[in-house]
Amino acid sequence: MSEIRRTVDSMGRMVLPVDFRKELGLLPNDDVTVCLENGAIIVRPACARCKLCGKKAPLKMPFSVCAECLTALKAY
Repeated sequence: MSEIRRTVDSMGRMVLPVDFRKELGLLPNDDVTVCLENGAIIVRPACARCKLCGKKAPLKMPFSVCAECLTALKAY
């Protein structure tokens, strides 16, 4: 588990490190869910992105690709 120290500003905000955002596939204006679990703040993407095209869409597991990309792959 990676660990980086951040300071919470007077408005209660902090910046998520770029490496964490990349790992989660977060882009500007993406929604996240924030919850408390066993004394830790957990941040998760509210909507996953397709690993191939990057669109927010319901994904087909276990490949994490959207139906459109899956159809294109099958046609290939």
